[in-house]
Amino acid sequence: MEYRSGILITTLVGIVCVAAVIILCILNPVIHSIIDAQVQLKPGSATFQQWTEPTVPIFLQFYFFNLTNPIDFRSGTKPRLHQVGPFTYQEHRYKRDVNVNQTASTIEYSDIRKYIFVRNLSVGSESEMVVNVNPVYVAVANQISKLPPFAVRIIEMAEKHFGDQLIMQRNVSDWLWGYEDLFLNFLKSYFIPVNITRIGLYVDRNNTLDGPVVIDSGTNSRAGLGRILSYHGSPSLSCWTTHSANQINGSDGSVFPPFIKSGEPIDVFAAEICRSIRFTPRGSVFVHGVPGVQYLPLEDTFDSPKENPKNFGFCPRWPTCFETGALDMATCQPGGAPIAVSMPHFTLVSPALYASDLIFSRMVRHLEYNS
Repeated sequence: MEYRSGILITTLVGIVCVAAVIILCILNPVIHSIIDAQVQLKPGSATFQQWTEPTVPIFLQFYFFNLTNPIDFRSGTKPRLHQVGPFTYQEHRYKRDVNVNQTASTIEYSDIRKYIFVRNLSVGSESEMVVNVNPVYVAVANQISKLPPFAVRIIEMAEKHFGDQLIMQRNVSDWLWGYEDLFLNFLKSYFIPVNITRIGLYVDRNNTLDGPVVIDSGTNSRAGLGRILSYHGSPSLSCWTTHSANQINGSDGSVFPPFIKSGEPIDVFAAEICRSIRFTPRGSVFVHGVPGVQYLPLEDTFDSPKENPKNFGFCPRWPTCFETGALDMATCQPGGAPIAVSMPHFTLVSPALYASDLIFSRMVRHLEYNS
């Protein structure tokens, strides 16, 4: 009797195991098929609606470095900087002029991003004043050696008229969204070739069209979902010095293919800094109770081209390259503005870049990369 019972139990377990395998073999393709259908960017899908007008709240926070010793700085003393922020804006994204080509599995569109100031998530109002280096003054100083003598004389005349413009004080709104620069307008009135007269870190990026952009809709292959095929009519950029640096890789970060394998990197094209960045998984996290994977940029993303040949194309003025930790964005900015980008709080930068006495310098030196 016990022998028969053992056979019966073994048989039942075997049947259950076989049934489980069969169910998994059937269910997995079905589940993948359902998910594939939902994540495709085609009219009528849930993903398409969220992609065109996202309902998930997106916030962008800005921090400024306030120059606290401007007089001493003019005399050659190292700058002392105090961090001020955050100044928080809610970002509203919209896709316009959407053209779906289901045969080619592509979508062409233009992007609109509108920023609304959120006072209760900020340390102050947009009228808060910030003291820092005048980017126009520095840009003109960098270019003056390339100008003809008559242009140099006009610039010298403008400097006498406007006075010392190396340091300026402006409110947060001006620094971000732009202001009309009197110095540049003066030069333009004397027929000096000036491409822009409105200056700001995010000038012409609030409630304006950015495009056209063409992406893979994922209809023919889920692996290509969201991949940027062309930006502003071109499959690559032209502001860097090598083909690899000018390549546009991955998506814009708003959508990714499903079923990304464990350990697989992802590429994101960041239009604000005119380059693609590779992210790799660094660990598990929970976001609002939902398990996820944390991705961070490769630590060598902003390595100096002099130290890392992979970044050779990101040195537009070789061999005058930035130190490790900062990206020279002059060729990416209107008028060649002297702008650089780094990781938050100068994480992973070369010690050579610690030229200023930062109030948070002790924190910077101990800041963990994955924090």
